[in-house]
Amino acid sequence: RSHQQKIIDENPRKAILAWEMRCGKSAPACHWVDNPCRTGNTFIVTMKQNHQEWVNMGTRATVVTKEQFKKLAPTIQHPTAIVIDEASFFASPIFAKGRSQLTTALYKLVKANPSMDVLLLTATPVKQNAWSLHSLLCFIDVYYDWRQWQRKFFELKKMPYLRFPAWFPKDDWRTQLKPILEKHCHVVSLQDIVEYLPPPTNKIIKIKQKKYVKPTDKIVT
Repeated sequence: RSHQQKIIDENPRKAILAWEMRCGKSAPACHWVDNPCRTGNTFIVTMKQNHQEWVNMGTRATVVTKEQFKKLAPTIQHPTAIVIDEASFFASPIFAKGRSQLTTALYKLVKANPSMDVLLLTATPVKQNAWSLHSLLCFIDVYYDWRQWQRKFFELKKMPYLRFPAWFPKDDWRTQLKPILEKHCHVVSLQDIVEYLPPPTNKIIKIKQKKYVKPTDKIVT
């Protein structure tokens, strides 16, 4: 399809494919990583359940699970390219609390190898807050000062259940983030590439719950 061919033709060195599920991210990713300009030490990092699917595509890249990558990353020497499938798992905050081991492993690898080409695949570049996109952008060498980013999308609040003020997402953070997402990511929705999608429908599913019993223990209460 045209959106897949566009990536193959443009052949970006570093990019984020923010395509919805079933838009066909893996096929152009294999073409990208196997391009002769990236001959050498190439990797594809994926979920454990998708590992064999990537292997079956016949890519020349080394296919590893994200669990394997976490251990392997410090030993990788002179990588030429890397594809990160389901990149949202690597998008914990880099410059705020909550950085995961996966994020740390990839960030260190990218910083140590600035000439390495990077392709990130994800249907959810934005998750709980704006830090997820900030992390993904850092992986492709697009840097926004983290302090300015924090002030733009978060506000310092004093909450009654917290001892000290903390940063919380602003009410309009998603609206403010959209232009940055569209500027730096290749965004494709399923509606853009298929001839027909049925209209969305809403349905409330009621699930029976056990009757709530208030604890009698004072400490638990």
